[in-house]
Amino acid sequence: MPRLRHALWIAALMLPAAAVADGREPYISWGKAGVPFERYREDSITCGAKGATRDMREQTAFKDVIHGKNFQDSALDRGDAVEYVMIYQRNFRGNVPKLQRFLVNGVEECLMGKDYAPFALTRGQAEQLSKYEKGSQDRFHYLHQLSSDPKILQAQALGIARK
Repeated sequence: MPRLRHALWIAALMLPAAAVADGREPYISWGKAGVPFERYREDSITCGAKGATRDMREQTAFKDVIHGKNFQDSALDRGDAVEYVMIYQRNFRGNVPKLQRFLVNGVEECLMGKDYAPFALTRGQAEQLSKYEKGSQDRFHYLHQLSSDPKILQAQALGIARK
C-alpha cells in the first residue's frame, strides 16, 4: 500500500507539469500511415498504460522524491516551514520533470516499437483540435485523421530516430 500511495502522490505532483504549454510549443502527436482507427486507439491505450505503469523505483529521481517526502513529513511535524520549502526545492522541483520524462519515454518507446512516428500539428490543426473536448470520440477521430494521413506524416515529421 505505501508504494501505491507514493506512486499516486508523485502522479498528482506531475499533473501541473503536464499542463499544455502557453501556445508557443507545437502540439506533438504520433501517427502511422494508413492505420485503421481501431488499431490506432488500441495502440494508444496500450502504450499509454505501458508508460504510466513503468517502474520508477530504481530511478535516482524517484528515490530523491521519496526521501524528500519523508523529510517533509518530519519538517511539517516539527513546524519547520523553511525546511519544508527547502526540501521541495531540493528534492521535488528538478526530479518530478525527470520522472515525467521517464514515463513519457516509455510511451514513446512503445509507439516506436509499433512503427509510429512523431509529427507536429500545424497551428491550424492544433486550433481545430482544441475545439474538441478532451477524451471525446470526435477528438480521437480528428487526431486519427491527421495521424494516419501519409502526406501529413511526411510533411510534419519530427525526424526522431528509433531509440
